[in-house]
Amino acid sequence: LDMIVVVNSFNSWDQGVEPRKNKIGSSRDREERGKKEGSRGRKLVRNIDAYQAFLKKAVEKYPFVKAWQIENEPNSPRIWADSPENYLTLLKMSYQAIKKANPDAMVVIGGVSDPTAFNGPFWSKIFQELMNPGGKDGYFDVFDAHWFLHESNYTENFKQLTDYIQDIRKKLNEVGYQDTPIWIGEMASYSGSPFIATREGTIKRNKPYISEKQHAGELVKLYIHTISLGVSKMFWVRLIEWNGYNKMYGYFDNTGLINNLLNDGESHKKLAYYSYKKLVEILKGVDIRTIEVLNLGKHAYAYKLIKNGHPIYFIWADL
Repeated sequence: LDMIVVVNSFNSWDQGVEPRKNKIGSSRDREERGKKEGSRGRKLVRNIDAYQAFLKKAVEKYPFVKAWQIENEPNSPRIWADSPENYLTLLKMSYQAIKKANPDAMVVIGGVSDPTAFNGPFWSKIFQELMNPGGKDGYFDVFDAHWFLHESNYTENFKQLTDYIQDIRKKLNEVGYQDTPIWIGEMASYSGSPFIATREGTIKRNKPYISEKQHAGELVKLYIHTISLGVSKMFWVRLIEWNGYNKMYGYFDNTGLINNLLNDGESHKKLAYYSYKKLVEILKGVDIRTIEVLNLGKHAYAYKLIKNGHPIYFIWADL
């Protein structure tokens, strides 16, 4: 099992905030506590030496962790309430500490939340800074981006996903990161008819109903198409559905491969679980870098892979 750990750089004593006495509770409870305490987003640590020492010890203690991600979706002010320049400072300091403790460990940049954000001011500034002398010297080994089907800021087809990944690769190449792999650290579609709600919890309406059968097919399509774009790793959100993520029965309460008993009183492996399982079995031992995109005409998606000298085809039509 290869593990990736997301590093949350916030520390109460470092930022002069009174530590919480009780850290247990739902995501909604934690969010409400955060509002009351005024911690709407993290900022660059004040004591860099202490932070690096802590991170170095953590990496030494867990040598089996293959990758360390520094923050998540830093383009969101709710998560990172500081400048892009200070995020790069944190990233570089983290890179130095991690590599000193384990030279083989990978450092993953905080994931881009969505295609709109990638073209926004935060990531534009990140790439501008990487263009400067020294921009290629020790910041990250992997670039992470997030993409969700049927969710806000995303289209209902793969064109946006294609443009998104190609744009990321183009900009990485321009700043000297030609060999840096792209991962999709968060990817999903949903089944059922989840609520669409504001962050304050007001329910606006339900999303269109999607059957488990369609959900299972979309999982396969997303993985295969993403592989064809040169993405080397994808992480589905998630194995067991969340319960009450932001709002009960919202999007992320319906994306998992196993239904959560706390959501509706039922627990079962969804059809997407079995399509994922079958996909893993088929692709085991396959060099996904050799995928070939076949042109079968408009609205047709066709891909060819080789396993043990024999072709494997994935073909579907979006009409």
